[in-house]
Amino acid sequence: MSTQKQRSLSRFAQEIQGYLRQHRVASQTLEEISGWWLLGQRQDRSTAEVKTALAELKQGGLVVISKRRDGRLRYRIAPRQIAIKGDGAK
Repeated sequence: MSTQKQRSLSRFAQEIQGYLRQHRVASQTLEEISGWWLLGQRQDRSTAEVKTALAELKQGGLVVISKRRDGRLRYRIAPRQIAIKGDGAK
């Protein structure tokens, strides 16, 4: 991702992106993201803010969204991001 695009992401979207880069096999729903691996760290964030940040990441092609049989969407880091920042990933 270019530095220009990175700067255009909100700080919160960058935090989500960083988590997904570090946990490249993570595939979470909006509710899961809001409920534990973000709100556990940042109690001041709402589900609406998480949704907005995920939309930013989707628009930038930084996350992949898949729809499961139950209709829920799951978010994970885009494969090209793994290739770019694969160093140190779990």
